Amino acid sequence: MTDSRDPARPKPLPEPIPVTGDGYRWLSWLSPVTKAGQEMLADFGDRCASFLIDAAFFLLLLRALAAVADRADLHPAAHSVLIGVLVLVYSPLCTARWGGSPGKLLRGARVADVPKGENLPYPRALGRHLTHWVLACVPILNWVNYLFPLWDKPLRQCLHDKAVGTVVVIRL
Repeated sequence: MTDSRDPARPKPLPEPIPVTGDGYRWLSWLSPVTKAGQEMLADFGDRCASFLIDAAFFLLLLRALAAVADRADLHPAAHSVLIGVLVLVYSPLCTARWGGSPGKLLRGARVADVPKGENLPYPRALGRHLTHWVLACVPILNWVNYLFPLWDKPLRQCLHDKAVGTVVVIRL
């Protein structure tokens, strides 16, 4: 018998959400079977890793934008406008166009509409992003938002996901 802490033992797949019964039949697009190539809800670790990748990528974009703005000798107010445009475009545009930000896409995850599993249109992606930023401005709500998937059953949603009816899924 193999010890459960044996590193050679493969990590068990997380339990899928129930898609039949209990009122979740509308999630039939999300596979209850965990086979390679199918999507299931992203776990907390997947979401954290995606966030860290996005934070690093976003900081690199901000740094590049600042360097370009400095070389162009732009007025400081123009810097603020460029940063505002980047904040309003980066995540929502990526989410609407490709299903997620670069961090999510590198991890094989995407943001999906709850009822149908489709990518979000830009207005909903923007609403998700703005809700995320508003919650980030309130220190306690920021932490509650990020930790919410740990106890949210069965969809593992953050508060900004609940606000616009989305889930984060990952391809196996």
